[in-house]
Amino acid sequence: MNEARTRSMLALLATEPAPTSSVDVDEAIATALRQRRRGRWLTAAAAAAVVLILTLGLVTLLRPDPPRPAPPLAPAPAYFDPLRPRLRVDWLPDGFTEQLRNAAVTAEFVDGGSADGKQGFEVYVLPRKGGFPAWGDLIGQGVAGPDVDGRPGRWWPVASPGGRKTALAGAGVLRWEWAEGAYAQVRVQGVDDPQGVAARIARSVRLDRPTPFAMPMTISHPAGMRALRTAGVDTRRTTGSQPDRGQSAVVEFGKVFGERPSVLVSLGTANARLRPNTTLDGVPAREEVLADTVLWQIPLGTGQELGVQCSSAADTPAAKAANRAECRRVTASARPVGTLSDPSTWSTAPVS
Repeated sequence: MNEARTRSMLALLATEPAPTSSVDVDEAIATALRQRRRGRWLTAAAAAAVVLILTLGLVTLLRPDPPRPAPPLAPAPAYFDPLRPRLRVDWLPDGFTEQLRNAAVTAEFVDGGSADGKQGFEVYVLPRKGGFPAWGDLIGQGVAGPDVDGRPGRWWPVASPGGRKTALAGAGVLRWEWAEGAYAQVRVQGVDDPQGVAARIARSVRLDRPTPFAMPMTISHPAGMRALRTAGVDTRRTTGSQPDRGQSAVVEFGKVFGERPSVLVSLGTANARLRPNTTLDGVPAREEVLADTVLWQIPLGTGQELGVQCSSAADTPAAKAANRAECRRVTASARPVGTLSDPSTWSTAPVS
């Protein structure tokens, strides 16, 4: 190769302008830079997304479940059935026992407390058409109290004895709506934390399982009446040093509560001082007739005594005679069942 010629050609190429091109180098560089910046942004965004997902997942895992709304209120019965009471209390403070149970068409309640009587409780439940008695010892209009199963509670201080409006320490009333249009309340006294104790008792109240009323006897249903009230006292328990000699079981019949005619049947511990003045089916008994009321007392030979009190529908001689005859019939129909001291042996269908 001619070296001089080669040098001349290289010099010529160096001085000639570059050939035209369809590629804009500056734009290509700018595009590359934009793509690089975009790549970096996408990488950062992807990393941030991963962090966000992990953070949200961790927050979801660590965040406590929101409180569940209370279930809707069930419809309330217009009235209760005293022969199928429904009130059950699943928790009481240590040392507390139930003492009296009462079930009426317009209310059910249970009360009790400590053996020495210094501490006590009462649970009072209404159907839709019931009403609380006019207790005169509640102070003011009440304030917001502990909730009961998600339902707002209202709290009333209780006045000290003597009618003064000074709040009694360790006492109060908690009230709440247990079913649509129906209310319940818990009253406590003599406890260290009245609102806390009342709330815990209230939350243990169960009203969804009516159970048959049990009684240590069976008796015929009085003609033309319905059961308006049942009650029970555990005669095995004591109050202080004296044994509880209250009635072990009560059934009250009538047409309208508190009005005549009515029949009150009670069964409890036999009274050793009973003075018979007649016999009933060969058994010594006592009958008393007082104006429009007839009272029978008869020992059943099992340590139990039956009492039947009947009030006539009117003050006429005919109504009084009919009342006396019906009272005798109902009393004569009584039959002991089981053992007075063992409620598990009592009849769950005491009225026939």
